[in-house]
Amino acid sequence: MKDRSVNNQIRDFVALNIIRNLLKDGDKFYDKDFLINKFRVNPSYVDKSYQRLMDEDLIESRSDYYYMTIDENKKNALIIEFANGYLNEYFDKMNSIGINNEGAFDFINLRMNSNG
Repeated sequence: MKDRSVNNQIRDFVALNIIRNLLKDGDKFYDKDFLINKFRVNPSYVDKSYQRLMDEDLIESRSDYYYMTIDENKKNALIIEFANGYLNEYFDKMNSIGINNEGAFDFINLRMNSNG
């Protein structure tokens, strides 16, 4: 995996937890201290991540806390985003060892056929 900024790592962590249904619409969002400790970062990085997530309309600030704002469209968009990223990474790695995209598809087909 490519080097990712802390902001992107936090955003990806949240997005994957949305996809995995660990975070749902209306849930309280993670406490800032949790993210600071999990990612071992300065609080300003977490503040920037909170702002990014609000800009992406994944969380909202209410009078007492931050809450998730998720619907199926947002969740599906995240799934597509991650699926495309995983495929791009796969093809890039296959290309880096001399296998073109057609050859990479052949490996996928072999794997699917052997796994039933």
